[in-house]
Amino acid sequence: MEKKNRKRQKTADMHLKMTLGGVLTGIAGFLFLVTCAVVLVLNFRPLYYYDVSALQLSEETGLSEKVIEQNYDVLIDYNLFWKNQETLEFPDFPMSEEGRIHFEEVKHIFTALQYGMIGSLLLFLCGIIWNVRRKSYQFCRVMAVSSLAVPAGLGAIVAVDWEYFFIRFHKLMFSNDYWLFDPAQDPVILILPDEFFFHCAAAVILCIAVGGIICEIVYRMVRRKY
Repeated sequence: MEKKNRKRQKTADMHLKMTLGGVLTGIAGFLFLVTCAVVLVLNFRPLYYYDVSALQLSEETGLSEKVIEQNYDVLIDYNLFWKNQETLEFPDFPMSEEGRIHFEEVKHIFTALQYGMIGSLLLFLCGIIWNVRRKSYQFCRVMAVSSLAVPAGLGAIVAVDWEYFFIRFHKLMFSNDYWLFDPAQDPVILILPDEFFFHCAAAVILCIAVGGIICEIVYRMVRRKY
């Protein structure tokens, strides 16, 4: 019986032992969760359609909800690399040169995130195969911890001072102040209120946290099994 218990404990240690491969796989999985969450929220247009009504953008701008949504759809399509849309032209809004440059910079960021999602997914899948063949599942814990800790920290900052987070994020991501739109020159900003971006940030954080919870559940199931 003692020999059997030692063997069982050895097997458990093998399955739950932290390895470099497990850490790297967990990091790749975390990067996939982050990029996937951003891309999913970017493509989840019903969130914006809901805000058009909830934030009364039609009353604020004097445009119909259909017109607002059509212009938003053009902006989103422009940021999707598989749409292969090189230039941005709003059906109902003029655009300044600074506005055009800013949207180009945003497109570069979102394109990088989309390719990053694909690349991190491939690395993650390779890592899963490598770990499962060795019956090692510690990467689930790495993903769970990182995917819960990071959203918790960001969520606290966003909840306490959204304006500070919004400004610091833009100053970090952009080397100019073209993101400070003048509604007279770039009226598209009137249909992109801060509240919508707050909802997007909350949705991204929620998606990452849900992914972390799922990883923690999987890890606990494996630990309980062994």
